[in-house]
Amino acid sequence: MQRTLNEISEIVKGKVKGDGNIVITGFSGLQEATQGDVTFIDNPKYLSLAENTKASAIITKKNILVKNKTL
Repeated sequence: MQRTLNEISEIVKGKVKGDGNIVITGFSGLQEATQGDVTFIDNPKYLSLAENTKASAIITKKNILVKNKTL
């Protein structure tokens, strides 16, 4: 699979914050992700892991806060 964030955003009916032209090549958990992967957060208790992930993108619920920055 190779899709841009903009393409993935259209599929999941989401909104991209940042560079929508980044190419995503895989999907992994927050801790296992590497560059080119997309990951997700659905529970705020995992927000601290988001700061150290190597994922190129994170899918979240609308308006999740990480250190006073809305994702």
